Amino acid sequence: MRSTLLLPFGAAKLGAVVVALALGLVMRARAEVVEFPGPEFQGKPVKLTAFYTTPEGTGPHPVVVLMPSGSGTWSNDARRAEQFNEWGFAALRVESLTPRGYDDMFDRSGGGVGLGDLAQDLAIAIDWLRSKHEIERDRIYVAGWSAGAAAVLIRLPRLDSTFVAGAIAIYPPCKRITRDSDAVPVRLLLIVGNQDPQAPAAECARTYAEQIARGAIEFVQYPHADHLFDAESVSAYRPAEAKDAVQRVRRFLTSIGPDGKSPSDQQ
Repeated sequence: MRSTLLLPFGAAKLGAVVVALALGLVMRARAEVVEFPGPEFQGKPVKLTAFYTTPEGTGPHPVVVLMPSGSGTWSNDARRAEQFNEWGFAALRVESLTPRGYDDMFDRSGGGVGLGDLAQDLAIAIDWLRSKHEIERDRIYVAGWSAGAAAVLIRLPRLDSTFVAGAIAIYPPCKRITRDSDAVPVRLLLIVGNQDPQAPAAECARTYAEQIARGAIEFVQYPHADHLFDAESVSAYRPAEAKDAVQRVRRFLTSIGPDGKSPSDQQ
């Protein structure tokens, strides 16, 4: 049975999520809403919220940290987390916007929430997971779509490969990313659409040309795909590319061991 929790995970929806959990609507995974201290924002402390699900079994489990898109944590994130659970991975869906008083990243009143804020939250989420006994601490993966993917790429040079095994970035706006290093300490799956004006594929290809050439990054381009090509609720949805992307993500996650290497690297 599929989860019915296909709602944006913002402050206005938190009560609905809790009710759904109480009714036992998540059948294949244990689920809880968690909080942990975040960075200061506009001079005030922030308490981050996340939706944490673990698959059946006692574990320890590998885990995927999902960062929110510019629209916040929404139905696609719930679906993705469910897929990770079905593959045997725990999932931590971080909510970066509503704890800061915003519903999306397009609201720039008061300065708004930036990509750097999401990147900070990602680092904090990784630290929080390292304290969980049911998690394989050396098999933490980080993933994001759109703005969440940009947050992954911003944080990428500073990811600790002792704990983080791999990273996934799908249609990130590479032109908005300021890098302080060219380092790629963990394997990266980078997926883009060639018809995406919000996240031009050429920008990503240019930004990471050297790392792609030497095989540090698995770079996938879909010639006819636009932004949100894997979101069923939008007109840009392309089922063939969406299915292929899911297969690539699963293959990527299951082919990387705790040392961040694929079996072919170890031969």
